Order: sequence, then C-alpha cells, then structure tokens
Amino acid sequence: MHVMKCGKSDYGKVKAEALREEGYHSKSGTIDRELSHLNYSLTNNQAPEDIDEYIKSLGVKRKIRADAVRLATIIVDYPKDEVKPDKEYFEDVVEGLKKYFDIKDESVIYAEVHKDEGHPHLHFAFVPVKESVKLYKDGHGETQVKLAATEFFTLEKLRELHPWMQRYMDDRGYRGTLHHNDGVKRDKIFLEHKLDQIEREISEKQALKQELSADLEDTKGQIKENEKKAVSIIADANDKFGSMMVQLDEYESEQKKLIDEEVETLISTRLEPIKAEISVLEQQRDDARTEADKIRSEAYTEAQKVKKEALSFKTLAHTILANAKAEAEKIIQDAKDTIADLKAQIEELTGKRDKLQAETSGIFEEIDRRLGIVSEKELADAWKEVEQCKAPLEEYIGPEEQKLLDQGDISGFAEAVDKKLSISDMRGWALKGACDKYQKLLDSPKSVEDVKLDIEKTLSRANKHHHYHI
Repeated sequence: MHVMKCGKSDYGKVKAEALREEGYHSKSGTIDRELSHLNYSLTNNQAPEDIDEYIKSLGVKRKIRADAVRLATIIVDYPKDEVKPDKEYFEDVVEGLKKYFDIKDESVIYAEVHKDEGHPHLHFAFVPVKESVKLYKDGHGETQVKLAATEFFTLEKLRELHPWMQRYMDDRGYRGTLHHNDGVKRDKIFLEHKLDQIEREISEKQALKQELSADLEDTKGQIKENEKKAVSIIADANDKFGSMMVQLDEYESEQKKLIDEEVETLISTRLEPIKAEISVLEQQRDDARTEADKIRSEAYTEAQKVKKEALSFKTLAHTILANAKAEAEKIIQDAKDTIADLKAQIEELTGKRDKLQAETSGIFEEIDRRLGIVSEKELADAWKEVEQCKAPLEEYIGPEEQKLLDQGDISGFAEAVDKKLSISDMRGWALKGACDKYQKLLDSPKSVEDVKLDIEKTLSRANKHHHYHI
C-alpha cells in the first residue's frame, strides 16, 4: 500500500490518472491503452471538478488554507498469491479502509481498479474530513466539520495501517499478502506527481517574474516622468508662494483695520446699551432691597404693637373669659361655621407670613411662640396621641360616643367613654388627658389674626356685660 496527501494543485493530476481522463499520458509509458477497457470503478460517486466547492458541500465552513491537504490517495496492489477474484478482493479492501479511517461514503471521491498498467491495483481517494461537537455555555452542542489530514495520518496511524489491513483481509478468508508498495514503480509514480507539481510552480513563478519585470520598467519610467513634473511644480509653487505672501500681508493689514472698525462699532452700538441695562437692573435691585427692609421694619413694628396690645389686655381677657364660659359653646359653633371662609384667608395669611418669616429671619416664629399660637404640627401630634389612647378602647365607643366625636365635642366624648370604664382603669384617665390637651390646642389661636379676633370678641362681650350691669 502507498499513501499520498494531495493539495489543490495536485488534485487535477491524480484525478486524471485515476479516471484515465482523455488527454492524460503517463510519462513512464507503462499504460497499455488496449487494456484500459478492463478497468472498473467500485463507487458510483462522480469525482468533482472543483475540489474546494465539494469540500464546502460536506459541511466545512471555515476558509480553506492554500496549503491545506484536500485529498488523500491510497494505492493497493492485488497480491500475486491471492486466489479469489480481484474485484471481490478490492471491494473488501475499500470497506476495510473506510472502517480503519472512519470514512463516510460521501467523502469518497473515487475507487478505481486499473488492469492496464502491469499488475492490477486500486486507486482509492477520499477527502480527510472529521466531525466534532462544539459545546456552548448554555449546554447545547453544534456539530462541526473540518479538514483534518493531520488527525488521519499520524505516524502511529500509518505504522498500524498495513498490519491492521492484513488482519482485516485474513479474517475474511483471503490468502494474499499485502505489500507496502510495488517497489520502484510506485515510487516512480509518486515522483512523477511531484515533478509535475514542481514544473507547474516553476512555470508560474517565471510568468510572475516576467510580469513583475515589465511592471518594474513601467514604474521606473513613471518615476522619472513624475520627478520632472515635481521639479516644475515646485518651481511654480515657489513663485506663487512669494506672490501669495505679499497678498497675504496686504490682506492681513486690511482685515485688521476692518476688525478694529467693527470692534469700535460694537462698543458704541451694543456695549453702551448693555451698560445702561445693567445700571437699571442695579437700581431695581437696590429698590427691591429698600422695599424688603421697609416690609421687615413694618412687620417688626406691627408685631411689637400686637404684643403690647396682647399684654395690656391679658388681665382683662382672663376676667372676661371667666364670665364668658357659658357662651363658649356658642362661640365654638360660630367658629366652626366660619372655618370654611377662614381657610382661604388663613392660606393667604400663612403664605404672607411664610414670606415675611423668610425675610425677617424667624421673627414671626418668635411672635407665634410668645402669643401662644398653635402650629398645625402641634395639633396633629395632639390628635395622634388621642388616636393612640382611643385605639384600645374601641369596644367602649358606641353610636353616642361617636356622635360626640363627630360633632367636635372632644371633652364630652372622653367623659362618655370614661363612664363606661371602671374607676381604676387608667386608660380612661389617659384618654381624658389626651382629649383635654387636644381641645385646649384646638381652642388656641392659629395665627395673629385669630389672637386679634379673640381679643376683639372678648372686648365686645365685656362691653355688653358692662352695659347689662349698668
């Protein structure tokens, strides 16, 4: 047996020899054309004209390197001591080679038996492709096909080929002895292939050399011509450069003059109005500061006045409030009726107060504290305390108690719930304390206007009471 690996340039030669294509002539002159009709094929495959396209059709997706092995050929001689027919013998040889190298049927290019060249022998050729499975991270696999001549023809694989095939044929009842090659004749055929390849390469390189020599001469001529043109262009450029420099100096002088004029125009037409606008804005800023200081001063004066009035009426208010206890419920109801109207006023006054507070750096907060004005946060915290004390007593809150609570009678609500509890139940005391605290905060003024209104009402009632006694 004789194994040979073929590249792309070898394919046409070995195919022509194996298939006895028209026009093929052996340099050794060992082919007897009168016996060529005795040759036969052991496969129905049609050898392709373009081996690379056929390799791609087998599933090879990677680009095929120029030096890659496209075809492997094996020549097997019919043993002289074999008694069985040569066709039967070569058919089993083909099956044995396919099994040994794990060759699929579609990879076989041809299997031709020659009987017109001395002793009968087989030309077996196949594409050395192998399949492998590439695993991805997500667990799925993809079958890939690649040219793998180095995996087919390792030293160990080639060394074991002959003994393995001998055992394979012996197991099938053949007596003949396989030979590694047919001596000088097989070496001569191999050398003929190599000689043809070398001659083709020499011819191609000579043609390339002639083409490059012609290109080189053309390039030299173009370089000389370009050198002459470059000298002329440089001379013209120097002349033009000198003229352009003079023109550039004149242009720069003219442009500088124009720029200076434009700057002066801009200053007179745009800068002066901007300065005037800045002056107006600065005056507006000063006026705004003066107005803010005035508002701050008036607010402070008003606060002092209110404070003085509040202190002067404090004693009188306590006396009048003591006599007005009977009228408190009516006053509370009147207050509830006017809440809707007062909300808008409160929001407006609150906004004004917040603005004044920001401008007077917290004066109104001090005024509110000293006048005893209750904030919304204090009122919300007090009601939260009532809710916390009321939660564990839900089972004692009936329709009557709920009605009192809905009517705003917080103290009455606490008294009603406490009556349902035992005397020792401290939860009733806690509820009463929380409700009294909330009622007290609810009755307290919420703004300076509320303080003034309460004082005016108190004075009005005091006057009525005074006239009544008179």
